[in-house]
Amino acid sequence: MSELSASEQTNGEPADVSFLICTYNIAHFVEEAIQSALVQREVTGELIVVDDASSDATPDIIEKLARDEPRIKFHRRTENGGISVSRNQAISMATGTWMAIFDGDDVIPPERSRRMIDIALATGADMVADNYERVEEDGTSTGSTMIPKDKAPYTID
Repeated sequence: MSELSASEQTNGEPADVSFLICTYNIAHFVEEAIQSALVQREVTGELIVVDDASSDATPDIIEKLARDEPRIKFHRRTENGGISVSRNQAISMATGTWMAIFDGDDVIPPERSRRMIDIALATGADMVADNYERVEEDGTSTGSTMIPKDKAPYTID
């Protein structure tokens, strides 16, 4: 992991990507989600985590990670406001050129962000989305995706 803050990594320029993770009582998953954002290849990033007043160990885990990783900006809400309130808070804290919104139990492959940015730049898109694969709690693939693979509108390999 880098020892530099997002602004130091980019010489004062905005990060390529602001990763926005909203959490609520997901202590079992949150560290893996955060780590997957931090190891993205060929992009600079900041990670903004907003906890929506979790009553489990989720905030403690995030605080510990944030102490050791300056790219993490953490905001802990004192009242549960729901996902929309938390996402809006995270968006207001973002400084990156792009935003990647995912949940605290999601894991993204290390090449995902670079691939998504490249697609957006190649197509002139303001927004891109990809298909996710569902997995069991133990990490075993269910074999299903959000959009059935044969129904995807288009793909770029």
